[in-house]
Amino acid sequence: MDFQVALLMENISEAKIVSDGLRELGIFAHYYQDLDEMWVSLNTYTPELCLVDVKKMSQGKLSLRQHKKIKNKSLKLAFYYKESTQALLKSTYDLDHYGYIKAELNLVSQLRSVLYRRKEEIKLESYAQDLQERVKRLKARSKRQLIEHEQHQFKLEQLKLVKEFALSFGEVNSKDQFISRLIRCFSDWKECEQFGVYELNETSQKLSSTQQSLGKLFELPDLWLDKPHEDGIDEKVEALVYDVAYDLIGADVNFIRITGVKKFSDILIVGKFKRELSWDILERGLSSEYRRVQLKELTQSHRDSHRESIFEAFQVLDDQQFHKVSSEHRTLLVDFSSLVSLVKQRHGNRFYWKAFAADFYHQMDKVLSGNYKIAHYGVDCFLINIDKRFIETDYLKVKTFVEDFQLWKYFEESSLVISSDIAPDIRFVAPSSVNVLRQLREGPASFMHKNSAIKTPAKENLIDV
Repeated sequence: MDFQVALLMENISEAKIVSDGLRELGIFAHYYQDLDEMWVSLNTYTPELCLVDVKKMSQGKLSLRQHKKIKNKSLKLAFYYKESTQALLKSTYDLDHYGYIKAELNLVSQLRSVLYRRKEEIKLESYAQDLQERVKRLKARSKRQLIEHEQHQFKLEQLKLVKEFALSFGEVNSKDQFISRLIRCFSDWKECEQFGVYELNETSQKLSSTQQSLGKLFELPDLWLDKPHEDGIDEKVEALVYDVAYDLIGADVNFIRITGVKKFSDILIVGKFKRELSWDILERGLSSEYRRVQLKELTQSHRDSHRESIFEAFQVLDDQQFHKVSSEHRTLLVDFSSLVSLVKQRHGNRFYWKAFAADFYHQMDKVLSGNYKIAHYGVDCFLINIDKRFIETDYLKVKTFVEDFQLWKYFEESSLVISSDIAPDIRFVAPSSVNVLRQLREGPASFMHKNSAIKTPAKENLIDV
């Protein structure tokens, strides 16, 4: 530390002697000859020690004891005197100071004693300040840990509540089921006092409410919006809902936003609850389940659009045969008669029908393109209506998959069937339900004998028919 000493002495020669003594102790002093000069300088800095000649305690109207740093005790003092000025020491008796330096005695020894005391005090002050800072940091840390603990406990409690709610909610398979389950769960939830449900209709310009008043569920009025809100229920719509809910519930209105694929929410729970809850955790849980339902409905809708019953398939084929209705499809028959025969022969070796059918449909959805349709007849026949626009490529994809379809893995004891010839037969069929029925009754071998040219149609036939 740079230890600074200010000297206020009248005699320059004496000041030089004191300054030399300080320098011998490794300290350089700032010298002032007049009190007014030091007075101004003390306003800008505070030395660690100020050594004052008792003859300079005042100057005109200025008195050293009146300086603000003397009054607040931030300026530390020591006094210099001689035999001839000893009587002036009485002006220092009521001031806090670190001692007297007598000119006639050994200056270095006296200065060392005063400086040692002041340096030790500074060291203790620094240590005390460090302790205060440490205590301050510990208090801040303790307070922060307490807050974090409370937040953690609050979060654990919220997670427990949400987990209990989620367990009661379970899984649903459609949006209608999701809304019904919402109503049931919020009605049964002890934390909920009242609630209503809003959702955007198909036009995205109307907020529809569940039109019933039952238990905790109350009826909200339907709200027409100024324009379609394709991005969901945004802040402007929420402000409108708040105004309506305020009149029905009061000021304690809470929103639980359930978001799907849109930017904003699709469903808005408007409710009054017994206490403040971690709404974001609940929203994430409900939104996750809602998106799962949306994805499931979307996937199911995609699959349903490519499925048809065997009766619908036969109707389309007969419309082409009897009424010459044009078709955008070619019908491919995949015959698993050999597989079914083996299953009947090896009845002790379990066959996993569900996994077999699921894998077959899943692979067909992957390889087929355009507006295709799949129907099944019994457990051994699939009719695949291939979109004519993709017939060349899709036929080859289907043929490759069927030939490589590892049917043996669906048997419980797969090693017993590897050597068996259970490969399915694949062939195009003419548009006629009777023709399909005859081929299935006669079996693939008989059909191949009569219609060998159909199984692998020429490239031009695949496109033109």
